[in-house]
Amino acid sequence: MSSRPDHLHNEALLQWIWETLQFNVQDLTLRDGKKLQILDPGQLNETDGPDFKQAVLLIDNLEWHGDVELHLKETGWYEHKHHTDPNYNSVILHVVTEDNSVHPVRREEGTRPFHLNLKPYINRDLQYLIERFHQEREIPCGGTLSFLNSEVFARQLQKAHREYFEHKVDDLLEWFDPNLLPTEAWKRMLVKAYFDGLGISHNRSAMRQLFDELYTKAGNKSPLSHLIKKARKRSGFMADHETSPPIQWNRKACRPNNRPEVRVQQACAFMHRVQPLDLHLFIENNPESSWQELIGKIAPDHTPGTARTRILFGTVFLPSLYLLGTLWASDSIKNSALDTWQNLKSPVPKSLLKRLDKTEINKEIYRHKLGTVYQLREYCDKHRCQNCKVLKSAIST
Repeated sequence: MSSRPDHLHNEALLQWIWETLQFNVQDLTLRDGKKLQILDPGQLNETDGPDFKQAVLLIDNLEWHGDVELHLKETGWYEHKHHTDPNYNSVILHVVTEDNSVHPVRREEGTRPFHLNLKPYINRDLQYLIERFHQEREIPCGGTLSFLNSEVFARQLQKAHREYFEHKVDDLLEWFDPNLLPTEAWKRMLVKAYFDGLGISHNRSAMRQLFDELYTKAGNKSPLSHLIKKARKRSGFMADHETSPPIQWNRKACRPNNRPEVRVQQACAFMHRVQPLDLHLFIENNPESSWQELIGKIAPDHTPGTARTRILFGTVFLPSLYLLGTLWASDSIKNSALDTWQNLKSPVPKSLLKRLDKTEINKEIYRHKLGTVYQLREYCDKHRCQNCKVLKSAIST
């Protein structure tokens, strides 16, 4: 989850509504009864200060040039301390969707900006969407919202699915060590991503720390049992652990299959399998065959369950394979990895599916698509409705 304050996520939709004039611009009336005409909504400000700079407004036939600030609630002006910030002295218009302040807002220098409640000019569906940001919800546009339909959601989910793949490729690049030989750097990246993937959300950092302490350029030529014993000692699972403090594990709410003791053995088995391999194994076969050749040689008691293995194939192996194609300047490898991802059917955590199952969307669209994870995390949870095809389709109709 992003650390960005919720009010910024919510107001991003309001900013989009203002910037693209997604409301009835005719007969706009300010709180004081003056008529407003928007000649230029201004430029969205990506830094500190008012939301929109250099707006041009016609108020009772008098042209005003200045900034515009938006809040869902009028009290946001005071909650965000704009009344003490001289940067907001240039605001000529305060736009809200709810009048809830006892005292009209004032600038730092004591004067008042013009005030517009935009809600009466926004269509019903958008009003409903804004209101749901403050309520318990499955997804912001869930419930009875008229524009939530399966066909449009399917197109949006395909978009999110592709973006998720690109996001995973970027993540893996951070673990590619340019100081190593390219083939060695690629294998190291793949194994670290596997460790991270087995950490789920509870122990990703701990699994990466363990990887950094176990992985060697020379590879693990000793038996797997020796590698697992070393990992268990370093992890603090054995009474005679090493003198340095053991790795800290989060065991809260861990299911039996996700316990660190289980995941560490599985990660070690994967590392032991990958390090001595010739990369032509991955170049000469299609992605599914390469993965089966890789995982199939690991003992069943050292492999994750079927569902987790399938997720790792999608979120770890395919992005790694795409980067291998980049490394070898092979469009065929890259295209094969991407095509496999686009058509991949994989389990999605049931905790996420519950949120969508409460809607009227056809379940077959999202139940086996990893892009569902990205859609919920990067669009719905962050209220990026203004970037979602669902909302844009509703506006266009």
